[in-house]
Amino acid sequence: PVLHRLNGWILSYEVGHLKPNPAIYHRALEMVRLPPSEIFYVDDRDDLIQAAHSLGFQTHRFGGFEGLAGELRSRGILNG
Repeated sequence: PVLHRLNGWILSYEVGHLKPNPAIYHRALEMVRLPPSEIFYVDDRDDLIQAAHSLGFQTHRFGGFEGLAGELRSRGILNG
């Protein structure tokens, strides 16, 4: 139910880098033209969360839909 709200993807094979290489996160910033502090990054791996967080992204460790949905609601990203 959340994925249909997304409007872009960054695929590692297109960028030529894998996470946690900072280049892939910088590509995301170029794509959305926002500062890292305005990006909400979700992943299920702590090392990838830390990499994004160290660049200034807001982060959330995915542990299931309910937790993510609650986090999205608390940030005003998801209603209901």
